[in-house]
Amino acid sequence: VPPQTREAVDFVVLFKIEHQRIPAMFVELQPFDKLKAPFGRDEVDIHMRRRFRQFFETAPRTFIGLSAFGHMVCKYELRNAEGNRITPPAILKSNNYIIHVPQER
Repeated sequence: VPPQTREAVDFVVLFKIEHQRIPAMFVELQPFDKLKAPFGRDEVDIHMRRRFRQFFETAPRTFIGLSAFGHMVCKYELRNAEGNRITPPAILKSNNYIIHVPQER
């Protein structure tokens, strides 16, 4: 009988930190293989921005989100006082080119 293999399931762990029921920040733990996948960082970037929209109504003036892939962390910040801008800038999209996103981002 050949040995059985288990296939991993992608999952995200979300920690939402609140102060008096108002979100102060959130941390998402991503599967480490997303970091190495060609479009993994792009997918995570889209997901993080979507998460900011979910918390937008109750978010404080400066709201921080961290995305962690193993020991690699990317810090996102929403600044309501600056026109609701999220940094770092979104990953550019192109139908004509493959956009490489460095791991250092």
